[in-house]
Formats: sequence, C-alpha cells, structure tokens
Amino acid sequence: MLDKGDKPMAAAAHPLVAVGDWGEAHSPLRPAGRAKFSDHYLDVVADGSYVSAGQQIRVIAIEGNRVVVQPIE
Repeated sequence: MLDKGDKPMAAAAHPLVAVGDWGEAHSPLRPAGRAKFSDHYLDVVADGSYVSAGQQIRVIAIEGNRVVVQPIE
C-alpha cells in the first residue's frame, strides 16, 4: 500500500520478462492474449497484427505492466 508521500514507479521493468525475450503465443493475440515465456504465462498485447496460437513471439516493449510483443517470422 502506498503512503501519501510515496509515488508509484513509472515504467518499471517487468519482473518475469525483458525486451528481446522470446516466447510462444499460448492463445490467439487479437491483439491481446496469453503467452508463455519459459515456465511463466503472461497477458500480452501484439503490436498491430494478429498472432496465431503457437506462433513464436518476441517482447519489443514493456510499458508499466503491459508487455508488447511481435511475431517472429
């Protein structure tokens, strides 16, 4: 819980993934869905394109708790 003097962290690194990490779409990303990175499943958002379940993806940005991915071709 935050005290009145505490400020929330802005754009902190995600604790489970980093920009450049590779994973696999666990569900279709239209643009949001679930992806698996190592042993962790995360909610992610595709950067502008539909991604089929099972397709390899890469983290291209982390915006607060929002993980943005793109398909690897």
